[in-house]
Amino acid sequence: MKRVSLRLVGVVGGTVFAWMIVQYGLFKAVFIVAGGVAGWLLARVLEGDLNLADYFRRTEGDDLE
Repeated sequence: MKRVSLRLVGVVGGTVFAWMIVQYGLFKAVFIVAGGVAGWLLARVLEGDLNLADYFRRTEGDDLE
């Protein structure tokens, strides 16, 4: 399977986001994108592809001072 270039993903994503800003306004577009990202992250966690415990776990000596 051929991988899609990140440049292509960036161009398409930027174009879609710009269209959403023109169509719905900045705040609604940001809200829609944030909802999509949250849904994508939730799906990755539920499928087991992303382990959030690694992000929240602190090793010894990493205390904030």
